[in-house]
Amino acid sequence: MLDNQEPELDAFIFDSEHQNILFEALSTKDKWLAKRYQGALMVLKDASSPYRYPLAAHCMREIMGKLPYYIDVPLQSGYNLNRELNNLMNVILFSNKACL
Repeated sequence: MLDNQEPELDAFIFDSEHQNILFEALSTKDKWLAKRYQGALMVLKDASSPYRYPLAAHCMREIMGKLPYYIDVPLQSGYNLNRELNNLMNVILFSNKACL
């Protein structure tokens, strides 16, 4: 872990087996990564928060920014993670507005 303080992993019910598998995989690399993922999912579940999407996106950016320290993540030349995340957030926000 980056700051040498391992967070406690709280009991959390995942919505899908895919989420659980990813959480377990992150836990084997670093508990900090797993805790950020868990936090992102918890924030997303809080429908009362008007800031749930930006907060969850921030957690995911934190995870993706730290992954290269733990696993070999090849990136394409000219790849822009911020652009990709902004595109993803626009898709999510547009799809949620369409459901209203």
